[in-house]
Amino acid sequence: MKVLFISADTRSLIQFRRDLMLDLKKRGHEVHAISPNKDQRGDPKILENDGIKIHEISFNRTGMNPFKDFTTFLKMAKVIREVRPELVFSFMIKPVIYGSLAAYLSKVEKIYSLIPGVGHVFLNGSFKGKILRFVVARMYQCALFFNEKVFFQNNDDRKLFISHSILNEKKAFKVNGSGVNMDLFCREKKVLERPVFLLAGRIIAEKGIKEYIEAARKVKKKKGDGVKFLLAGGFDKNPTSYNQKTLNDLNFDDTVEYLGDQKDMKKLYEEASVYVLPSYREGTPRSTLEAMSMKMPVITTDVPGCRETVRENINGHLVSLHSVDELSEKMERFVEDCSLIEKMGQASYKIVEEKFDVKKVNQTYIREMRL
Repeated sequence: MKVLFISADTRSLIQFRRDLMLDLKKRGHEVHAISPNKDQRGDPKILENDGIKIHEISFNRTGMNPFKDFTTFLKMAKVIREVRPELVFSFMIKPVIYGSLAAYLSKVEKIYSLIPGVGHVFLNGSFKGKILRFVVARMYQCALFFNEKVFFQNNDDRKLFISHSILNEKKAFKVNGSGVNMDLFCREKKVLERPVFLLAGRIIAEKGIKEYIEAARKVKKKKGDGVKFLLAGGFDKNPTSYNQKTLNDLNFDDTVEYLGDQKDMKKLYEEASVYVLPSYREGTPRSTLEAMSMKMPVITTDVPGCRETVRENINGHLVSLHSVDELSEKMERFVEDCSLIEKMGQASYKIVEEKFDVKKVNQTYIREMRL
């Protein structure tokens, strides 16, 4: 069977779907993928070397120019007609909407989508944001009508789409995130016995960058300079993205060491001991799962997606959204009792092994898509 993946981000295609695509190839399927050209966030040659055929098209994943989006839609439809896949699998907002419609109009037999998170569109509470949310919700409703099944990474997002009449409940299916390759993300060094806190992700407001830096400043003031705080990730085109200046202004006293965008995530996790993600909302955060696989305890927010990764007091802590005080308090626990790092880190590993191993997650996708 010919299977076509559609993504608006080459890095996400590689990081989140490569294992699934390779699994499908092993099963004898012919795998293709549409990804953006001129995308500095990932090298498509990695997938081409795996024997996956890449079709690059112009793609603006964050822009709202209807003429450019319509051009993207036409280019998607052209690739679909040329490849003639029996199954199309899309993820991220624009690929799901335009990819599903293009696949339907091209008479693709099986159409599936993944909603990895509701994103900035559903978090923006401004008047303009509400209008945009209404428009996007109706576009989703139209496009997802043609899907056999739509996958969600947490039940909160699934219920949101059902309650807003975007999707029929019978088509909505929950999976345990994107999964994590436990063979790749395995700790080779002993877990650090001292607290080195890490937040890794796009440098956008919704990741809780401001809350992390402010909490780190409070902990450092109380516990001294022996505690280390790391921040890694690239700047983004998202409307709420920081840039180098605004990040420097926020981190004016260099409380947090900013490492920039990192390609070797495993090496980064090896240098840290506690993972922190004060995010406003997620699908299921891949970075957290990778950190858990590397035997790190987690401090994250009690919000959709994030709460899926933590069992309170077992492998970490959940804190209230935007609460700098709670965040700093939980970070201090690991400073005061370093034995918690290894204890909770082992629990994180067991949870990943139980629920989030990419081999188990991919088996769910394959079964539900009848591949």
